[in-house]
Amino acid sequence: MPLYAHSSPMLASEQWQDLSEHLQAVADMAGEFAETFGGHDWAHTAGLLHDVGKCQPKFQKYLINTAQESFRGKSGVDHSTVGAKLAASAATLGKLLAYCLAGHHGGLPDGTGNSGSTLDAPCGTRESRCAVKGNL
Repeated sequence: MPLYAHSSPMLASEQWQDLSEHLQAVADMAGEFAETFGGHDWAHTAGLLHDVGKCQPKFQKYLINTAQESFRGKSGVDHSTVGAKLAASAATLGKLLAYCLAGHHGGLPDGTGNSGSTLDAPCGTRESRCAVKGNL
C-alpha cells in the first residue's frame, strides 16, 4: 500500500502526494535554505523527520477519510510527535531538533508548559510529547 503525505478530494488517490517524495523534497529544500548559515545537515534532517509520523496507519486512514466530503473539517491525527521522539532519542542536540519537529504545525513549545502562551496549548511541552509511549 502506498503511503501518502497529502490527499485531496479533487484528485484520484493515484495523484496524491507520495510521503517519501514529500519528505525528500522538504529535506532538500530546508537544507538548501539553511546552507547560508551552515545549518544544512540540521535542516535536512528536520525535513526528513518532520512528517515521518504520517506513515502510521491511523494517519493514512485519516487522509483517505478526509478526501471524502463527509469527513472534511474533522480533527487530524498527531504526526509530528513521531519525528520529535526519534530526534529526542539521539542525544542533547537531537532534543533541540525535537522542539522544531514537535511544533512544526502547532507552534513551538517553551519546554516548561508554564509560559501562558497560546502556542504551548496545542503542542504541550516537548518533554511530555516525547515521553509518551506508543507505536511509532
